[in-house]
Amino acid sequence: MAAAKGHISDVMLDRLALTPERIGAMAKGILEVAALPDPVGEVLARVERPNGLVIEKTAVPMGVIAIIYESRPNVTSDAAALAIKSGNACILRGGKGGLAERQRHRHRTAPGPAGERPARSRRLSH
Repeated sequence: MAAAKGHISDVMLDRLALTPERIGAMAKGILEVAALPDPVGEVLARVERPNGLVIEKTAVPMGVIAIIYESRPNVTSDAAALAIKSGNACILRGGKGGLAERQRHRHRTAPGPAGERPARSRRLSH
């Protein structure tokens, strides 16, 4: 952050700062998403036709979600949590202003000690 001082505004620096309180709020948000019911496979609507044919509208993953954002470190954790919970892949494109912060905190989204990941998650890049 010190290297960016003078190159970007104080408002932008404040947005990029990851304080213990902000990291705690990000972790709390991830836990809240994890506690939500699994949306994949939920039957949203069901109709039975007179001929006995049953038609169901079922929640399925969209596939790949792309998110472009600027100077909001919490977007990374929020988007990743929501994508994993809903069985989707997520491509995140943050602005260049937050690059150093994202690189510094990237290890927080890495696999656990034994390399575990949630069953539906995949890491596509480093």
